Amino acid sequence: MGYEESKRGSINRHERNVLSRVAELRREGLWALSRLPMCVNPPRNRTTWDYMLDEAVWMAVDFKCERIWKVRVARSIAFEAQDYVKKKRSGK
Repeated sequence: MGYEESKRGSINRHERNVLSRVAELRREGLWALSRLPMCVNPPRNRTTWDYMLDEAVWMAVDFKCERIWKVRVARSIAFEAQDYVKKKRSGK
């Protein structure tokens, strides 16, 4: 008899013990067939860390929007500068 077979026998014995204990608890009326409802934890109070994380999210969104705005403004200024140079060259 190898290690695997002895381990399998041990697991089978454990399952039999568990099932017999469940049957015993059912006879005593202490084992419900349906699952108990999930416990609802009370809402937790906000901490300084929660406020800091909210601020970090806000800053990330703000930085991203500001970068997009800066790129748009730089592009429009570049086009205006290009038009200015074209007009200046054609005016000579």
